[in-house]
Amino acid sequence: DILSILFETQSRGINIVQREGLEFFEESRFIVIATMNPEEGVLSYHFLDRFGLSVYMSSIKDKRLRKEIIKKALFCNLIRKDDAIKERIKKAIVFKDSVIVSEEMRSYMEELLLKDRIISHRADVSLFYASRAYAAYLGDETVKKAHIDRVYPLVILHRKGKAQNRASEEIEQQEKNRENSYKEQKNKESKTDENKKTSRNISTKKNIENVSGNADIERIFPVGSPFKIRRLIFEKDRIFRNVSGKRTNTKTKKRTGRYVRHILKENNDIAIDATIRASALYQKRRGRAGRLIIKDEDLRFKQREKKMSHLFLFVVDGSGSMAAQKRIIEAKAAIQSLLMDCYQRRDRVSMILFRKDGAEVVLPPTSSLEVASQKLKELPTGGATPLSAGLLEAYKLIKQSILKDKELRVVLFVITDGRANKAIKCASAWDEVKDIACGISSIPQVESIVVDTEPEGFVSMGLSKELARLLEARYLKIEELKQEIMMFSHNQSLLQVQS
Repeated sequence: DILSILFETQSRGINIVQREGLEFFEESRFIVIATMNPEEGVLSYHFLDRFGLSVYMSSIKDKRLRKEIIKKALFCNLIRKDDAIKERIKKAIVFKDSVIVSEEMRSYMEELLLKDRIISHRADVSLFYASRAYAAYLGDETVKKAHIDRVYPLVILHRKGKAQNRASEEIEQQEKNRENSYKEQKNKESKTDENKKTSRNISTKKNIENVSGNADIERIFPVGSPFKIRRLIFEKDRIFRNVSGKRTNTKTKKRTGRYVRHILKENNDIAIDATIRASALYQKRRGRAGRLIIKDEDLRFKQREKKMSHLFLFVVDGSGSMAAQKRIIEAKAAIQSLLMDCYQRRDRVSMILFRKDGAEVVLPPTSSLEVASQKLKELPTGGATPLSAGLLEAYKLIKQSILKDKELRVVLFVITDGRANKAIKCASAWDEVKDIACGISSIPQVESIVVDTEPEGFVSMGLSKELARLLEARYLKIEELKQEIMMFSHNQSLLQVQS
């Protein structure tokens, strides 16, 4: 939170101090320099992007170099060789504004950034200034390709993102495993009669083209066109939190946030205005002659609010019935739109896919839009509909997340047509769904939303509505996500719908 305030002040160039109706403005120009051990945590992409340049350092294992470091550290007070570098930098600061950056070199910078798929414009600005500064440091009057190539790694390293690389590696590995399993299946089928194999393939293809909920062929459909999601507004609760985000108002324990009212409960954040008003009634009785007389019983304290983020958990139906009329494309478009909204609101997202014989967590909780979008793109369809398995994985993940963070609020999106036809243990799939849904609805930190993917024109079975009733969730069709502002209370009932 402190660094976010620093970055905001840095970009604005003015430091604003506000205390009890008083405002003070002062010019503020500074550069943020920070060090970090990557093993201690991961910073979000939008946060890292605020840094113009970065340098990665690893431990040195060469014996000769380690001895050299010790020598320099021991004798650094006796031998000073950086005076010449300081003078060179001072001259470069004066000279840099006169360095010319041609249109050709600017185009070259853009080509490099577009090649590495960098979407941030801060990278363009950082590369421009860094190239010009390096040219000035070398005493050159114009920026050349050699200058740009020299500083480009410093601009690009922390923006490419290790998380995206890891996600790509995981996706490639999953693709290889899928291809290997597919080849093994083909080899087994080749041993059977060719005519039976042909007829089976034809019938399977017909099942996919028609409305079949048990198609076994695995297919990967593209993501449809995303759309603008209306705001999902959730009712604030009475829990005090140390959180940040941009989604829902919550009471905060910190001395930051919006001052909403005064309270009597002591919290080391005195509300001066309310305290003065409380003591003003007794000044004459207390014999005030000059200064205001304030006693302990007059003290009032501030109650503050700030925005918090949520964990959005998407439980996606990847069964063969979602391939009918390519409903999975619309479902992916809705999820992608929600992911973009979550990124803007600083929410974390997670994804569970259920199909065939079970369910799996394809995306653990993350705040990376790139990783989530890539995972969504690779979601396959095919097989039965083990809805109870998907809800069970969601229940486990919710419990684990709340155990780590008791102040967490979870939004559960179940995206399905509700046609559960595969049980985990017992004979009835819907009996399992009822039991697990009851367990999820009993968790107070969870708000649930069921998105029905059943298309218009089909014989409606009303299974998704029944699932919403079991989860005490709001029931929506995909089209409703882009129509109105939806407000939900903490117990999942609809409070208000505004256009």
